[in-house]
Amino acid sequence: MDDRSLETVPFSESSKGHSSEDPFMAIPVEIITEIFTQFLPRCPKRPFLVGRRSPLLLAQVCRLWRDVALTTHVLWSSFILFSDVPDRRAHEKYLLDLWLQRSGDLPLSISLKFPNRTKPSALGTALVETVLQHASRWQEVHLNIPYEDFLGIPCPMPLLRSLTVAQNGIPDPELPAISMQAPNLTEVTISSPHGYFPITLPWGQLTTLTATIYEYDAVQIFRSAAALETCTLTVIHHGADPSTALRTPAPPLLKLRSLKLSCQPHRTRLHNLLRTLGRLPALEILSTTEFLLPARDPVAALRAMCRDASDLRQIEVLNSSSSRSGLYKAAFPHARVFVHRDVRRT
Repeated sequence: MDDRSLETVPFSESSKGHSSEDPFMAIPVEIITEIFTQFLPRCPKRPFLVGRRSPLLLAQVCRLWRDVALTTHVLWSSFILFSDVPDRRAHEKYLLDLWLQRSGDLPLSISLKFPNRTKPSALGTALVETVLQHASRWQEVHLNIPYEDFLGIPCPMPLLRSLTVAQNGIPDPELPAISMQAPNLTEVTISSPHGYFPITLPWGQLTTLTATIYEYDAVQIFRSAAALETCTLTVIHHGADPSTALRTPAPPLLKLRSLKLSCQPHRTRLHNLLRTLGRLPALEILSTTEFLLPARDPVAALRAMCRDASDLRQIEVLNSSSSRSGLYKAAFPHARVFVHRDVRRT
């Protein structure tokens, strides 16, 4: 059964009450509170507003449980709002206000998803605006909303540590770009199927990045994200020719330990990206499609790219021929090397 389809049941003190002889009533409130917090799914998972893992269920058992649940702010500081049925949005708005009120001033872990929201509505806008008003409390956030809604995000966001952005539709290039002020942001995931991402993030402080972006934007990130430790990029060729920028080497990425690269469309050759990479002395794990390497001698190009990676222990080369497997293994005798013929990553 879908958690979101479950409806709340009105609490009835007369039918849900416990007698004074119930041994559960003797458990200290502090222990009950700890039990309730263990009821919640662990981040990055979050409970739906209504469902089997919703704290609303705890508040419907008895008066004691209700009192403890309503005063345990952490129970209400994490949730998913998946708004795919317009007729439910009035009730969703009521529940959203309830959650935010009961969460007190605690940091928030939120997932806000508006799939296929192409036509604006008053209730849909009110839901998004309500969440945005609490941006100063965001700690871990997953946003799947139209780009126009991002324009209403207030700054700064002092508590934000983890951000996932899944763009809903293609942003209008006439709209202004957004610059996010989040001094503690270190983990970012960008799902932009068309590659266009007009949001400026504090790249220099990020340690983990997963993104689908244009080749030119990937180069700019490599120039700015000096603190990166883990990076997974799907690079899209957009037809432009930013040749000058792509020829200029990026500074060394001294902390980068894991780098995974693929490209779209499949079999598109994007040789310039790896040419711009600076030194990678901390690299331990590398995965790349051969379409990002020069066709003339991809093995030599990969070896040059990893020349400073003394701790490299695993290499994966996608979309290569089996005849080159031995060449890659010979070029990296101290690493585990995996070569695959035709692999598509989504």
